[in-house]
Amino acid sequence: MISRQLTLIYRSKLLKEKRMPGNLMAKELKVPEFVVRKLLDQGSKFSVDDLKRTMKELVELEHDFKSGRINLETGIELMILKMSQ
Repeated sequence: MISRQLTLIYRSKLLKEKRMPGNLMAKELKVPEFVVRKLLDQGSKFSVDDLKRTMKELVELEHDFKSGRINLETGIELMILKMSQ
């Protein structure tokens, strides 16, 4: 769920940079137009590089969890703390 949200925010930022209208963004992302507005609002708080880095870290967290290196809840909490700085 977190991964999907970050991916949607990232993709919406890229589409905004291409100056795609909201209604077309909604079709491209397969979400209602009001969700696009919310995604763009959320995306305004992060740079494209921040989102790329966070998505990469999320993949690493998933791998560490599945290999037993970290507790998922702790890993997510640490990730949220890192993102909020």
